[in-house]
Amino acid sequence: MRMFDARAVVPVGAGLVARCRLAAFDGRAFYAYTEQRLPSYAAPVFVRLASSADITSTFKLRKFELQRDGYDPQRIRDPLFVRDPSARDYVPVNAKNLARLSLRPFAGDAV
Repeated sequence: MRMFDARAVVPVGAGLVARCRLAAFDGRAFYAYTEQRLPSYAAPVFVRLASSADITSTFKLRKFELQRDGYDPQRIRDPLFVRDPSARDYVPVNAKNLARLSLRPFAGDAV
């Protein structure tokens, strides 16, 4: 079963970066899929849908910039979703949803 039309998927810390079309992502279906197939500690907390992927000269995906961006909605232009256990869904990352989930925006270069 395909959850979204992804061309590349990169695990980054507690998240997942997928290069795919936004219209193809169903947060509720992806939540159900991860709940059925993964232990709760292994389910991605964040899902970022990137329109393109930075690749090194040896064709490896670059993760540093993704880690540096963190999950700060002010820094990220790609669609970004956070796992919401109460809604059993991946909801868009915005100030309201982060506050409701007791998270604050985070960027890797913030101290």
